[in-house]
Amino acid sequence: MTNNLATTTSIPNPPNHPCFQSLQREWGIDPILRQKTVCSLLSIGKSKLHTMIRDGHFPRPIVLGPAGSRAVGWKTSQVKQWIDERQEAMEVTQ
Repeated sequence: MTNNLATTTSIPNPPNHPCFQSLQREWGIDPILRQKTVCSLLSIGKSKLHTMIRDGHFPRPIVLGPAGSRAVGWKTSQVKQWIDERQEAMEVTQ
């Protein structure tokens, strides 16, 4: 079962967007999702995302700038894997 949350929300350049697919296919690049996009995909706010990270319930972000930079993001594959794991856990418990 494929989980396609990106098509249900209005996210700029979602993971299933042709631009992302082209980068992944042709260059082997795993696009970085910024915080706003991740929050939209998960339908949560920034505070909830930070709480989930702090408590170890969501992967830590990648720092995109020099040390101490506030610019962070997540690999698309990392977020998709997290979503897929949640989906699988729900199916097992049902």
